[in-house]
Amino acid sequence: MEESKVYISVIVPVYNCVQWLQECIESVLNQTFREFELILVDDGSTDGSAEICDKYAEKYVQVKVFHKENGGGAGEARNYGLRVSRGEFIVFLDSDDCQHPELLQNLYDAQKKKDYDLVICGYQFLDDHDQTGEEFCLKAEDIIGRENIIDYFISYYPDGLLGYPWNKLYRRSIIEENEIVFPKMRRLEDGIFNVAYFQNIGKLCILEQPLVNYQVNSQVLLRKLPYDFYENMKIFSKNYYSFLKRNHKNRKDNERPFVIYFLNDFVCCLENILANNWPDKSYGEHKAYIKELRHEKLVRYMLKDTTCVPRYSRLILKLFKDQNILLLRAIIRIKLWMKSHLKKIFAILKKKVN
Repeated sequence: MEESKVYISVIVPVYNCVQWLQECIESVLNQTFREFELILVDDGSTDGSAEICDKYAEKYVQVKVFHKENGGGAGEARNYGLRVSRGEFIVFLDSDDCQHPELLQNLYDAQKKKDYDLVICGYQFLDDHDQTGEEFCLKAEDIIGRENIIDYFISYYPDGLLGYPWNKLYRRSIIEENEIVFPKMRRLEDGIFNVAYFQNIGKLCILEQPLVNYQVNSQVLLRKLPYDFYENMKIFSKNYYSFLKRNHKNRKDNERPFVIYFLNDFVCCLENILANNWPDKSYGEHKAYIKELRHEKLVRYMLKDTTCVPRYSRLILKLFKDQNILLLRAIIRIKLWMKSHLKKIFAILKKKVN
């Protein structure tokens, strides 16, 4: 394929995802838009994913594979992909997700209408059995002007479609000119990347169609996070509040969506600490760490008002504030077991509790 015809680089970080990788790659190769390259960045996979990548690269000229030592997570793999890719526009995709055949064409066509700096689409859940579920889309609209875009971003970030990297068409020149990179974090790095990107754009287009299938696999359901996930949350929060300050936005008037997101993520943090994921950690170590979190300045600030989150989250946060660790652990483990083993019943209970 000639260099002049690579308009879009699709960058996929790959790490031990053999179960879903082939379907992910095929969804890109089946795009109706053809002037793209597929960049697969293998982050030291050990389960056969690297070999799958190599086979596709041998067969398709559009597929390029780069192998690197494990480290830095998906964010560092995306940074690597940005360095070696050459498309005018960038689309990211996770290795367990899939693109609708019309995704690239729709994003590209929308971009060309008014030379947008960013185009965003919706997504749809897809479970282990390839059953499609709930759709998440924003209302179709154009947002022109930096101040209008900042206000829109604050309204929907981070607990919405704006924090993800895989439902967007980015302009490479904006990324390069502003030296925007994914920070070296194991979680929440994509949100920090998008904060920096939205800071530097003047034209935004929202498409209402769900054009990405987001895979809800067993790993996502169990929500295993780094044990020190809270440290990532602190960096994430500092980054967001600095963003508000840089844009002269009053903190109290603009922080509510972020506070809701933080509290829900903090519940996930507590679930992660007290789940059965850490055989090398004793109950005493869990208890000591949770006690440390209770005295964190950021946590105390965010816990001033928990009425904005669902009932389950309010219960977990109250038990945390009261330091009732035994009951907290029991409720969390029951919830996670039901989420994994009784999915239909869990879904019904979740609607009632929320």
